[in-house]
Amino acid sequence: MKLEIKIDPGIDETLVKIFANSVNSEVTLIQSLLESPSLQRIIGFQNEVVRILEPREIIRFYTDNKKVYAQTEESTYLVRLRMYDLEERFYSKSFLRISQGELVNLDYVKRLDLSYKGTIAVELTNGDISFVSRRSLSKFKEFLGI
Repeated sequence: MKLEIKIDPGIDETLVKIFANSVNSEVTLIQSLLESPSLQRIIGFQNEVVRILEPREIIRFYTDNKKVYAQTEESTYLVRLRMYDLEERFYSKSFLRISQGELVNLDYVKRLDLSYKGTIAVELTNGDISFVSRRSLSKFKEFLGI
């Protein structure tokens, strides 16, 4: 098997192409690994407890004191991934970066308040309010079509 990786800053979404003369066990294994839901799961730490978090239960990821946290309806968990890793992993899913230190799950957005000048207030279903940074504002609006 040969592996070739091409980096192109103009690409919006990662594309994986497999070239083979037939579908064999190697091709099937690569496909199953790429489609595996385990790639989407997040490991959350809370004191001495480790929990596997499904993306659909995470309200938001945020940073505090240089640490990254995943907030669910039940609790908040320390995540050992960087924000850019999370953004890459969940790009084009329901997560969107609203500031340098926060990614929100759009499935948990209750309301948007456009009355602020130069920003948008995002109210989440748990009652938390976050603000879209000026740097993220145009991408946020474009993603939502507003």
